[in-house]
Amino acid sequence: MALDIIVQFVEGKIEIEEFRKHLEKNEGLVKVLQSGTGYSTLGNLYECITRKGVNDIDSLIGLVNVLGFLEFFLKDKGISFDPIFKKKLISLRDLIHDIQPSWLDLPGWYMDKMLKQSEDKSKSELKASLKAQILEDFKFTKKPRWIQSPNWLFVNERPLFFIGQIDISNVRHDSSQLYIFLDEKTNQFHFTEQSM
Repeated sequence: MALDIIVQFVEGKIEIEEFRKHLEKNEGLVKVLQSGTGYSTLGNLYECITRKGVNDIDSLIGLVNVLGFLEFFLKDKGISFDPIFKKKLISLRDLIHDIQPSWLDLPGWYMDKMLKQSEDKSKSELKASLKAQILEDFKFTKKPRWIQSPNWLFVNERPLFFIGQIDISNVRHDSSQLYIFLDEKTNQFHFTEQSM
């Protein structure tokens, strides 16, 4: 029974919310997942799946990660499954990474929100829609030149307007930039700093 639930989830036949209910109430499933070790540095499979963060099954990236762990687990047990669901998710993830500008690193929750708004579209329509959404949401006077990984600021899951950056190396020991954002809703400024 527990292995059947895992197979159904991996194949996309069980919704995330239903799988989460099984994780909360099905002791057999919990025991099977707790026996699965060596698939992640985050502990056994149960701990890995239920921990918030990089493997959060509510985000596209987290769901792909969890499905990967569960697929390895099923393969080790010699249980067959149809991997088409994960392939579809990976295709969507790759599409988003293809359209993501180099000056931006979209958080998982933002990608999920974009995909929910763009359901039932062809791949080319989806690509055009997602590109347009990014350009509409991430406003700037001039694109940021990040020293490290992109770190766009958000307030309540709203991207802020990027005003500009200032070289503050003369007040720091390293090469440093101060990035200035404006919350257009509250007219408040927000800052982040990067150093090299």
